[in-house]
Amino acid sequence: MQKLRDELSKAGYPEALKDLEQLPYLSAVIHEANRLSFGLTGRNTRVAPEPEVLQYKQHVLPPGTAISMTTLCVHTNEKIFPDPWTFNPDRFLGRDGLARRKYMMSMGRGTYKCIGINLANAEMCMAIAAIARYEMKLYDTDEDDVRFQYDYHVAYPKLDTKGVRVQIMSKL
Repeated sequence: MQKLRDELSKAGYPEALKDLEQLPYLSAVIHEANRLSFGLTGRNTRVAPEPEVLQYKQHVLPPGTAISMTTLCVHTNEKIFPDPWTFNPDRFLGRDGLARRKYMMSMGRGTYKCIGINLANAEMCMAIAAIARYEMKLYDTDEDDVRFQYDYHVAYPKLDTKGVRVQIMSKL
């Protein structure tokens, strides 16, 4: 959180979206939050297009073949995201970080991506920048309160969780 606060402070705590969108660490925080939120956890099915044959390495997929993947499996793949269950925005910085962004699927991909993705990203950008202006600490909350426990096509934490609770200490 301190790294984000430092970036916001250095930029003069901008409030305009166009200014916030230029902050690389804020962008990395949003990508990492999206990576760990998964979106839909069910399989995202696509069909190999007609008439061409899809080939990936030694695998050949004839036209009409159903293909599926899950956001959960991609976003927690250790080859793409080392130590995948740790919140680490730094993984989205630099050349390697930019390359990792192509694996982001929490709001869908391609033709089926969320129609509200730009609005959602704008809201996250402004909300996270505003929240970072407060000193806060977790209150009566631990990892079990947010850990993915159930899959009902979206990820759910344990049933008796109270969610994330924080205590606001002061405004910075």
